[in-house]
Amino acid sequence: MNIGIVTFSQSNDNYGEVLQCYALYKYVQSKGHHCFLLRYEQTPYTNFALKAFTLLSLITNPQRLFSLLKKRRGKMIPHATDNTDRKFFEFRSKKMECTAPLTKNEILENPPEADAYICGSDQIWASPDPIMYLSFAPKDSIKCAFAPSFGGLTPNAYARLLIRKYIKDFDFVSCREMSGVKLCRELGREDTCLFPDPTLMHNASFYSQIAQEPPVGDKYILLYMLGNKSEFDIQAVYDFAHKEGLKVIYITGQNRVENYYRTTNATVEEWLGLIKGAEYVITNSFHGTVFSLINHKKFLTIPLVGAYERMNVRIHDLLSKFKLNNRLYRDSLSPIKESIDFEYFDKEQQRLIAFVDQKLKILRQS
Repeated sequence: MNIGIVTFSQSNDNYGEVLQCYALYKYVQSKGHHCFLLRYEQTPYTNFALKAFTLLSLITNPQRLFSLLKKRRGKMIPHATDNTDRKFFEFRSKKMECTAPLTKNEILENPPEADAYICGSDQIWASPDPIMYLSFAPKDSIKCAFAPSFGGLTPNAYARLLIRKYIKDFDFVSCREMSGVKLCRELGREDTCLFPDPTLMHNASFYSQIAQEPPVGDKYILLYMLGNKSEFDIQAVYDFAHKEGLKVIYITGQNRVENYYRTTNATVEEWLGLIKGAEYVITNSFHGTVFSLINHKKFLTIPLVGAYERMNVRIHDLLSKFKLNNRLYRDSLSPIKESIDFEYFDKEQQRLIAFVDQKLKILRQS
């Protein structure tokens, strides 16, 4: 079967975004299918109805509106400008078969041919973009949603109408968070089930095949922080590391620029290697948390605040699933030294993989 995958993948500094895409690609490939990544280049909404939805969302969410205004006035974390040494483009090009970059109109008018289409994980359903809901797929093709996330979105009446319309014709629907499952069930898809992020469909040995061992002689803490706002004092990590006799390796992503501490850029392979070799991991990233678990690392996850607080639902769901709510940062780094029952995590991960394999009968090769 020839399968086209649509998901977020074009970031130049968000490791989780690229790796969730890669993990889904390799999972589908492992089932004997040929697959390709549909390189969708999103542009600002041009459709009047979608513009109206965005405006209504801002009006009904004052925190988000205030955050956006602050960002435009330059009071939020500034944007990074040069990530060429992270080589994300090279990773995508070497590891996955991709289409040429395509705009919304190009996809709607002439979609790449496939027997089935999958819209993948990450927060691709945080806005009612028809491409992310596979509205372009021909009627005789299979449409499958593999763990997309609404990112904590509470859709207004218009958005609910759009989402109901989009998911009606799917052959299979799953979501990454329980809140998304409930929303889809409310909108007519009572068969929606909970799926793990595709990065959890592979164990540490799979990622070790591409991880690059870091040239770090000293033991270290890996600090990985995305640009979404967190109330967290970075200096606390350096103070903790000093007491423990550890070095700090600090990687930023998602346009975060650090003005006070030295940061390290890394390729995807190096990032995986740095997590694998770390003594501890501290992060505000969902996928930073996932890969800490996969690599059996003691970690703490920093919750987001303000307009981004709604995105914490993915972290809460993930930690609750593996009985690790104590790994959420609460004003102290000391819990990071507590032991983690990774045997339980490994068993649960294998159960999730078996569950997904059983549910996706529709994609089994005949």
